[in-house]
Amino acid sequence: MNRRSFLKSAGAVTVVAMAGGVWQACGKGDAGPEGGVAFEPWRNWQGTPEEGPLALVRAGILAASPLNTQPWIFHVTEDRIDVFLDTARLLPATDPFQRQAHMGLGCAVENMVEAGSPNGYRVQVTLPAAGDAAAGADKQAPVARLDLERVRPGLPVFLHLVSKRHTNRGPYDPARAISEEFPLSMKLGMETYPSMDLVYHLEPPARDRLGKGLLEVTEALLSEDEVLQEMIRWSRRDPAAANKSRDGVMQGAAGGSGGDAPEAVAEAARRAAKEQISSAACLGVLVSNNPYDRREAVAAGRLMQHFYLWSTSFGIAMQPLCQPITFLDRERARNDARPLPADLTSLLPPIGWQPMFAFRMGYALSPAGPSPRRGLEDVVKKGL
Repeated sequence: MNRRSFLKSAGAVTVVAMAGGVWQACGKGDAGPEGGVAFEPWRNWQGTPEEGPLALVRAGILAASPLNTQPWIFHVTEDRIDVFLDTARLLPATDPFQRQAHMGLGCAVENMVEAGSPNGYRVQVTLPAAGDAAAGADKQAPVARLDLERVRPGLPVFLHLVSKRHTNRGPYDPARAISEEFPLSMKLGMETYPSMDLVYHLEPPARDRLGKGLLEVTEALLSEDEVLQEMIRWSRRDPAAANKSRDGVMQGAAGGSGGDAPEAVAEAARRAAKEQISSAACLGVLVSNNPYDRREAVAAGRLMQHFYLWSTSFGIAMQPLCQPITFLDRERARNDARPLPADLTSLLPPIGWQPMFAFRMGYALSPAGPSPRRGLEDVVKKGL
């Protein structure tokens, strides 16, 4: 079964299920106020065919991204959307090779692909910006190109879940297990990604060992001032700050109210990480044997967003955990050879494979709210 066939069949399950009923280790739900300009994109996300390609971009801007940086710019014409990396919204401390930023762009691409058919477009995705992520991205070249062909509007597969997907960083119900069939169904969508694999653990002791490794990496990162300062930079103290910047993570959603003191931020993140790992029903890692290719990062982002939407359709909460990739990239950037903890690497494929992102899943004890978002006027350039 190829990926699109799987998604179409999954859509039928999703419709029945609905009718019957991030990214770092810091934080709880991306909660925000009911009103405010920063949350309008969540209320007005459904475009119309008359709106043209902008209807797809409305879905794209609701995608996940590291620390909710939203590192995207869209150049839009009648038959094409070019996705560019916004180099003013990067994370030099925690994402020195821009791999997480490119995964964020991949998340946006996946949302736009899901919005294509219902809005009357056949979408063909091309990733022209291949190359080593360590070399940096060409500011003038699109990271992804979406060629659009007008067709009769089709039924949505996951589009109705785009506005329901939120990163839930709060505790999950430790008494509710996830069926083995669920992560297996996630792997069905990966047949067109032979350079990546999904590793997951639902039961101790393997799940506990993976969790221990993730906490070791988290502790190492929280000891570094550059990491803490970057977390503080993208933290939003209150709704007024969120509505002004329209990005970042609400401080009340970030595992505590430690203010801007690095020590307090580290302690709040440490407590949150322990709660998150210990309450997860499933811990997993997406790995790649070509981890530093920009195209691979975009593809990993598409898979991340797909996993998000797929889990949302079953009422399962998900939180990406990017500590392993942050740790590896910081070590590589300073030419250090410190490896990932053995508790983590011993559960991954043999040498040659590296994590793209880790994640946790489970049944949340409370729902997560929307995060601040920039609107179309902030991210779209027309008439390329």
